[in-house]
Amino acid sequence: MAIPVEKVTPYDEFNFEIPENEFPKSGISARAAAALVVSEEWTDANPMLNMSSFVTTFAEPEAVEVAKRNMYKNYIDHDMYRKSSRWRRAWSSGCISCGMAQKGSSLMARPL
Repeated sequence: MAIPVEKVTPYDEFNFEIPENEFPKSGISARAAAALVVSEEWTDANPMLNMSSFVTTFAEPEAVEVAKRNMYKNYIDHDMYRKSSRWRRAWSSGCISCGMAQKGSSLMARPL
């Protein structure tokens, strides 16, 4: 079903499928996009039930808040985010290792 051009009800933007191999010609609201993503991932495994790996599945609320406040930072930009560079140096002090200084799609590795 194509994206409705004109909404008849507030729920119309939730009642369509996104094509797998192409972008839709028109957009949808952030709320509808989030609902579609959640509906697609409902069959994914629950990490809280995965006892066969060493994945951290819990974080204190304070840790979650720190992550939320910092999720848009580009940590590879050391001039803009000097404090995070210092934290990284402290964690790898005295070690000869290679690590990542960023998150997201930037995959630029550099020695610590």
